[in-house]
Amino acid sequence: MAQNNVQQGRFLVEAAEDLSGKQDLIVELTSSGGRPVVRLPTATGAVPLYLLIEGAALGGNCTVEPLDPSLNIRVKVKGAVAPGDRVCLAAPATAADAGKVRTVVTTTNGTYRVFLVAEETAADGGLGLFRPNGVDSVVITGN
Repeated sequence: MAQNNVQQGRFLVEAAEDLSGKQDLIVELTSSGGRPVVRLPTATGAVPLYLLIEGAALGGNCTVEPLDPSLNIRVKVKGAVAPGDRVCLAAPATAADAGKVRTVVTTTNGTYRVFLVAEETAADGGLGLFRPNGVDSVVITGN
């Protein structure tokens, strides 16, 4: 059976919040009244599967890119990263950090979803080059 109602690559989806000017951040897909919508992650345990290419105001159409291991991407960084670092979402509870990525903090207890590997050095607030590598959970305890 052929699939004729699917698409590959970037697509348009409604913004569940104001995402104007927030390109290069990770977003999560959710639903509102049965419609697909995207928003910035609300928890470090969110499943990060999309990169915001072009934001929009609440209710507008955003352009998102599904994360694909065959393509590297640029994402805003919280803290510094180095090649080979495995990264997770930065603290989404801090509005300025929601959607950014950072290295896993091994001194802070918690469960982190590691989903990217850094391919170059990047400074805090910059755009890092990353390769999606699937989603692994890392649990830090005993601190």
